[in-house]
Amino acid sequence: VAPFPDANSGETKVVAMQCCQSTETDVAAKCKRWDRDAGNVDDDGTCLSGKPPSTNAVSWNDVNEKCSSLGLELCDISCAGQGCGYNLYPVFTKKGCSASTPPTIPAGGVMVMHGGLDGPIQLKCLEPGDESTPIVAPFPDA
Repeated sequence: VAPFPDANSGETKVVAMQCCQSTETDVAAKCKRWDRDAGNVDDDGTCLSGKPPSTNAVSWNDVNEKCSSLGLELCDISCAGQGCGYNLYPVFTKKGCSASTPPTIPAGGVMVMHGGLDGPIQLKCLEPGDESTPIVAPFPDA
């Protein structure tokens, strides 16, 4: 879980999965919140973490494995407005809380940010040891 929309809100939500195509520069082409090869964005089965209100709690390892299986990677940008209702959830990123980067959560941690706002609004910092734990995060109505 992570705080949402800010770390002091006291409310939490599961952290949703999103992946990015590293070679794309356009946000709509880069961001993948649903498996476009599997069907329509409105289908609960195609959204990477399920479609709200059935969004599934997933772990850091789950996200890495899913993104990799789709030939993608974790995002380092905001994917606001790119589907599956994840603007209302915190989302996993590869954006480091410090200068370190994945494949494992670095000593400085990695940021969970708001899935619906531009800019990195940190809701929770995942730390080493959190890799296999399904994550939920604070996320009050924005």
